[in-house]
Amino acid sequence: MQAELRDSLKELFPDCQVMSADRPAPTLDVARGGTAALHILVTGLKKGDPLKLSLRPSGKQAKASALKPEWFELLAVPVEKNTGFDGFVEKPDRPNLHIIRRAPFEVYDAMKPIQPPVKASGPTLAFRLHLPVPLKARPGRRAFRIEVACGRETVRLEAVVQVHAAEVPEAGATSFPYTNWFSYEHIAGRHGLKMWSEPHWKMLRRYADLMVRARQNTFWIPLGAIFERTPNGPVLDAKRLERIVSVFTAAGMHWIEGGHFAARAGGLWTAPTFDVSLKGPAATSVAGNADIASIGRQLMEVIRAKRWQDRWLQHVADEPISQNAVDYRILIGIVRK
Repeated sequence: MQAELRDSLKELFPDCQVMSADRPAPTLDVARGGTAALHILVTGLKKGDPLKLSLRPSGKQAKASALKPEWFELLAVPVEKNTGFDGFVEKPDRPNLHIIRRAPFEVYDAMKPIQPPVKASGPTLAFRLHLPVPLKARPGRRAFRIEVACGRETVRLEAVVQVHAAEVPEAGATSFPYTNWFSYEHIAGRHGLKMWSEPHWKMLRRYADLMVRARQNTFWIPLGAIFERTPNGPVLDAKRLERIVSVFTAAGMHWIEGGHFAARAGGLWTAPTFDVSLKGPAATSVAGNADIASIGRQLMEVIRAKRWQDRWLQHVADEPISQNAVDYRILIGIVRK
């Protein structure tokens, strides 16, 4: 068995090889409230081999330097096509020369929480080690020894965490606004849950907790999650809206991202006009204006009642371009009104 530490910010592939066991111990600079991270590449394994991962402080300040480790197994994901030179995926007549590797290939990306020991799924495994640094931690140097054990073999690796006095504040109202769009439907479907059932609400909270852990402080609410189109027009489910906001607020998020009022007509990227979301009419038509006004009035009634005015960010339509700039200019006037 061979093992070595790798920079957590550099790509790592399943066919990577351990280069040297005598490399100098890396030093990780981290602010208080931040997280030091390392990757551990392990090769020369047999499928089913049990592994034990451990970390202990070393050096003169061993007792004072303990940080609680969090271990993850890195999972390889397929990259089927390279990113395009000027957007989307690479085109046959326009190769992208600025790539890390020619597709198809696999790269370690997904993180699976583990509790040692683990069993090898093949000859090579990769792990990620997190060392969260509390906001009240004392600045200074912490030395650590990481041990990877398999049977009678043990590889010992050294690392240093240099904690600085600077602080990374908790994610929330005053941290940099950051969002990742997600699918309420997929969160239900991938876990075999009924939409808006109690198990679904609980799963949403688990996802929200992970988002906040990654410093996300903004969550979106697509109109389709809270509105239903009826013969009398769009109708807001105010109770569902309030519960969504409650779930994500309780997890530590602040900014509320109102879903898009409109989308490109026919789903065509270069379409010159937009349609109202919820399978509505042309957004800048008389009927579209009426839809948008109805949606906006219902939303503002709840926003004012709950005093969310200073938290609410509102989308109009995604990524307008020159081909639909004229319709977008009219559309934003309708939404703003």
